[in-house]
Amino acid sequence: MKNTIKGFKAYACDEVAALIEPVKKQLGENVNEFFDTCGYVYKCGADSGFSHFIYYQETTAFYFEYRQQVNALVEWYAREMGEDAVTMVKNFRCLNGLYEYSDIAKALYDGKCNNDYTDIYNALSWFALEMVASEAIAYMDNNK
Repeated sequence: MKNTIKGFKAYACDEVAALIEPVKKQLGENVNEFFDTCGYVYKCGADSGFSHFIYYQETTAFYFEYRQQVNALVEWYAREMGEDAVTMVKNFRCLNGLYEYSDIAKALYDGKCNNDYTDIYNALSWFALEMVASEAIAYMDNNK
């Protein structure tokens, strides 16, 4: 069967579905390219560099534009993993343990852009990209 955004949204959990269009828009790709890119993100990780998810100005802007959806995804996934959202983000490999619990909490819940937390906003944008990509792979495998 043909992979479609509509089908993908119907397949995905609500938290991921809310970020499918924003991630696709940020990548700036058509549907087929989007699904191909999701495969590469899944295999290589967001830190490998994907269009419009590379520079801090791009990832910070993405995070703040879709902050509510990204935070909802973070909170949902943390619950699924049996931990709180702040601890989960604090343990992201790309953050290398550089931030205290309170810094992560401020970055997630303060609502103001703080240049001291650019790495955190970047990590949260990458998390959204990787979660959409992971769910896209599951959708494509299920849709064969």
